[in-house]
Amino acid sequence: LISTNEGLLEAYRVGNEWETRSLQLPQMNNKKLDAFQMFPAQNNCAYIPYSGKNLLLLCPQNDTFQIKYQKEIGAEVYSVWEDSLRQRIWLGTSSGLYHYSSQNPATAELVLVEDTDSKLIAGVTGDHNGGIWASTNSGILFHQRDTTYNFRLEDGLPSDAFSLYTSLTDAEGKIWFGTNDGLVVFHPDSVKAYPYGPRVALKNVKVNNEPWGEEVNVDEVKEIELRYNENNLSFDWSNVTYYLAKYSKMKYRLLGYDDNWVDLESKDNTRFSQLAPKQYTFEIYGINANGVKGAVRQLLINIKPPWWQSWWARILFVLAFFGAIYGAFRWYVLRKLKEQQRIFARQQALQEERNRIAGELHDDLGAGLSIIRFLSGHALDEKESTPGVFKNVNRIYQSAGELLEKMGDIIWAMNAENDTLENLVNYFQSYAYEYLDINQLECEIVIQDKFSEIEWSGERRRNVLLAGKEILHNIVKHAKAKKVKITISEEQNILTIKIKDDGVGFDPANKRPNSNGLNNLERRMKTIDGKIDFEFLEGTQVQLIIPL
Repeated sequence: LISTNEGLLEAYRVGNEWETRSLQLPQMNNKKLDAFQMFPAQNNCAYIPYSGKNLLLLCPQNDTFQIKYQKEIGAEVYSVWEDSLRQRIWLGTSSGLYHYSSQNPATAELVLVEDTDSKLIAGVTGDHNGGIWASTNSGILFHQRDTTYNFRLEDGLPSDAFSLYTSLTDAEGKIWFGTNDGLVVFHPDSVKAYPYGPRVALKNVKVNNEPWGEEVNVDEVKEIELRYNENNLSFDWSNVTYYLAKYSKMKYRLLGYDDNWVDLESKDNTRFSQLAPKQYTFEIYGINANGVKGAVRQLLINIKPPWWQSWWARILFVLAFFGAIYGAFRWYVLRKLKEQQRIFARQQALQEERNRIAGELHDDLGAGLSIIRFLSGHALDEKESTPGVFKNVNRIYQSAGELLEKMGDIIWAMNAENDTLENLVNYFQSYAYEYLDINQLECEIVIQDKFSEIEWSGERRRNVLLAGKEILHNIVKHAKAKKVKITISEEQNILTIKIKDDGVGFDPANKRPNSNGLNNLERRMKTIDGKIDFEFLEGTQVQLIIPL
């Protein structure tokens, strides 16, 4: 196949003569392809750059070519080499050396070879050992696996300026490249890189801008230890080589700070600031003009943490922290305990005072009222009493009885020994039996077996008791009833007292203007967060609902 400025020709031998014929190229975007640059491929196929930055693979079919696939390169293509050993297609372009897979070329990723100094690759070919040779605008590049070598004018090349599109590996394995000073021809086995990489010598280490180890040869030091505030470091070095020193390069990194290698072109120092306390490893090595790496120089740097970040300080801090929590908790518990003891002492003193007052009321006032009631009752038995005196003595007798009853309620409410729900139920039950029996009403009381062991203050017990007594008093006074049924139950922390009579009924909406009974009932229930309900069906049912 011959590419010309008038299209693609096929040359074939007829006897001892060569004959040619023109091959028809396909069209792209309604334009005939230009085959001025053509690179051979297997099976009589050819690679042809198209529109500057695309590559087409054309294969023959009768007297024409068909496009097998199109690859977008993004750069001018100057050379193509099929590497059957590694199943890759190598490209020399205006922006570097690329390769992609020949197994699935249409969808394969385009890979840029690393460690190349030159951007322009004029030609690319390969040797029988799988090495790739490329002519560049600054010499010859050799690449095999992770190794890259460069050869320049100083290595014996006639010129650094290589011609585009000129690269060939012949049947004997020799590499051919074209330059502006003629051909370069060599066998890959005869070309060896300078085997010795540069040696790196550390000249100086500065800590916080001050020289470290003034009386020490820094280049022989393997490890340095620093305090936590000695965390600004700088390194000076020299690159020792006897082979094309101006083309040698350096790479360094600080493990523990950044694991990536940093390229150095002409600098001979670097600096790190505000390093955190921990262990670092400074590594640096040189690369000679051909690309051979020298030995890696390592320097271990141990920046010790401040004492408050040491393991024993952290243990002390943890112990102090938990000790402070324990101390605060102990102080809080003791404070709460003292407060509870103080409240308990106050409650105990208050209960004792309540019991004392209740005892004195019972012993002193109760005894006095009993004497008054007894004497007034004796006076009522005297026949000689005048009607006016009899009426007044009778009033004294009745008032003394009412006072004794009220005082009994007060004494019962004040006595701390009665501060239980069950005591309230029993006391009200006894009162209801006695009161309704005196007023000749039949009484039925239904009480559940057991109540919650809840302490109730005297005020709450007295309000419930007086509310129940008020309802019984209204029944006796107004209902004209014959029978009263009382039901007392507790469910879900609610005390319910139902008092039902078979009297004439009562409508709260028609209460008398001067009546205080219902107002007192509602006020007492509101005081203890309870409520009162009325129901009228064959008499009246009053229901007291009190939250426990």
